[in-house]
Amino acid sequence: MLAGRTYREIGDAIYISPRTVEHHVARIRRRLGASSRSELISRMRIALGEESWTS
Repeated sequence: MLAGRTYREIGDAIYISPRTVEHHVARIRRRLGASSRSELISRMRIALGEESWTS
């Protein structure tokens, strides 16, 4: 997600359906209290530090 991949691209990379990826991302988003995918990504970038997602 941090690399800007779509649900389909993520699913293809780990051999699951895009719908399953979407489901897992939604669960993560709810657990972290993010109101949207973009907010989740912002929170993940902050938590991991900028150097983790730019490489």
